[in-house]
Amino acid sequence: FKLLLISITRHLIPTLVSLLTANVSFLLICLLVPSESVEIKISTCSFLSTLIEFYLDLLTAEDVKRIFSFILSCTKESEDRDLLKECGEFWLLQVQSYSAVKQFKVAPEILFELIPLLVRQCVYDEEEDEEELCAAMEDLSVPDEDDDLKPRHRKEKEMADAVKFEDEDEDGSIEVVDTLRKCSAATLDGLSLAIDPKLFLQIFLPAFNNFVSSVDWKQREGALLAFGAIVEGLWQHFAAAGYFSEIVPFLLENAR
Repeated sequence: FKLLLISITRHLIPTLVSLLTANVSFLLICLLVPSESVEIKISTCSFLSTLIEFYLDLLTAEDVKRIFSFILSCTKESEDRDLLKECGEFWLLQVQSYSAVKQFKVAPEILFELIPLLVRQCVYDEEEDEEELCAAMEDLSVPDEDDDLKPRHRKEKEMADAVKFEDEDEDGSIEVVDTLRKCSAATLDGLSLAIDPKLFLQIFLPAFNNFVSSVDWKQREGALLAFGAIVEGLWQHFAAAGYFSEIVPFLLENAR
């Protein structure tokens, strides 16, 4: 019953202005009651994405914290790929919005758990990313072109920008990221530009160093995907802090 109620309410959100204006905090209290059902969690995440998209101005700072804490809990505790993708799409939506800076200032403590999680999710998943992983293995024997050196999600974003007037969906959106790891990389990219660079790097670098020094090549590759996602926007900050003196030798060593 709760699953059906969430689904119906989500589709009615654009028309429930007066009702939500007076009851949005109460609605969240009812909605975020813990549930073991993955289906309910997925529907709740989708509902919260729609709610923030249409009614962010109605949410208090406490409402935003409550929503972020719920999505973060789902991101941390679940191994269900569909739920993780729904959470990933939620975070990506937040960093792409004009109010991203405001939202994450309200709940900065979220970042200390979210950013390391996003780095971890940049690592290949053997089941979900099997096709991409096989293609990557086959590509090892082929010399890279200049354009191949850009992070894959960034190239896709540029391609989407170039054809956006031809390939828009009916709602005007463009589907670019189709796996959890690409979504996580894109979220890191947006997040690195939405919050204070020093704070971002303070949280990002320990997670990056942990994965990039792993004996598992998939974890090292995931760390480099995450690094490639953010380096363009934070180039000057990396250079000013002297991080390249540590990272470049590693890249050269592993390029042999």
